[in-house]
Amino acid sequence: MCLRLLFLLLLLVLPVATGAAATVESTLNYLSLRVHPAETRGPFGFEYEGRFTTDEFEVNNELGLASSSSPYDHAALYLLTDPSSFEDIVLFVEMYVPLANKDTNAVIDFYEYKHAVSTNTTGRFSTTGQNPGPVNVSWNRAASNSVGTLTLNFPTLGLTFNHLFEILEYRGTYTYVQDLQNLTGTNAMVRVGVPEHTIRGSLNLIVSNANQIAWDDGSASWMDQDRGGLTFTPINRVLQRNGATYADAIAFEDGYRPTAASDYQFAVFVLRDPRDKNNNGVPDLTDPNTNPSPLAPKLSVRLSGNSLIFRIEGAIGAIYDLESRTSLTTGSWSRQQTITMPTAIHEISLPRPTNPRQFWRLRVK
Repeated sequence: MCLRLLFLLLLLVLPVATGAAATVESTLNYLSLRVHPAETRGPFGFEYEGRFTTDEFEVNNELGLASSSSPYDHAALYLLTDPSSFEDIVLFVEMYVPLANKDTNAVIDFYEYKHAVSTNTTGRFSTTGQNPGPVNVSWNRAASNSVGTLTLNFPTLGLTFNHLFEILEYRGTYTYVQDLQNLTGTNAMVRVGVPEHTIRGSLNLIVSNANQIAWDDGSASWMDQDRGGLTFTPINRVLQRNGATYADAIAFEDGYRPTAASDYQFAVFVLRDPRDKNNNGVPDLTDPNTNPSPLAPKLSVRLSGNSLIFRIEGAIGAIYDLESRTSLTTGSWSRQQTITMPTAIHEISLPRPTNPRQFWRLRVK
């Protein structure tokens, strides 16, 4: 008897993109610190002043990242004013910052406004023609405060400075419209504790899979509160997912425009999406089962000998149930196989059914 094969493809829980705007949280944490000048009274009662800078020609108050050749993570020039000549003695200081990450998110606790810091680290200083000397470093900052105290003790110099330092954290919202895998939108952030400082601009992204979002080339154009451009380069080219967050390090061409130097360059950018409609552990932002797919799912079937070959086109990582029934008016759908898409196009084989009439559908899990 000739076998008649009918199939029905139903797209469930995978609506076509509607163009409605959605939002997720965005944060930006600079890895440089802004350290204010400090004065102290040293041996013989002289007053000394200490200032941080990463630029040879301008004091920009930056304690930046150390070079890859340094055993320390932060470094800067330290200008120590000589009280007798009022000229600067130039020291090179290197030190550790606290690297604890108790909440195991994408940003070290030290850089986050919500975390308190109270700990000691070590460092060293050097100057031309002299052996390096030790620096004892103390960090103290209350939670929900962007300003703390950095104490530097130079035991071989008999000097201790108490600097105020600032962490630079911005928080805001990424508002976007999704068209298949493309995210087109605007990122708007405000500096925590200093609301008059803002960063805002376009941000277009591409959902690669459930765990990665790629930066669209040339898609980010940000400005500060003075409408000055903040050009940057993503370090890894993708925002990697960890739980509900997606993060990448970025390198600004010039992250702080008030100074002439190219400074305050490195930061960590994070998107956070607490939404999870289907409670499968993947945020809606990249879940192929709750968003328009990078490739709208399609099902086709062909007969090959005593087998049916099903060709499925969908999203990598998407999970579908292939179901069948012999009638659309009686009986219920029966699951034949669960498919987790290893590639965008995937084929499976099932034995040729004995019933001459068969309806088929893909159901999103």
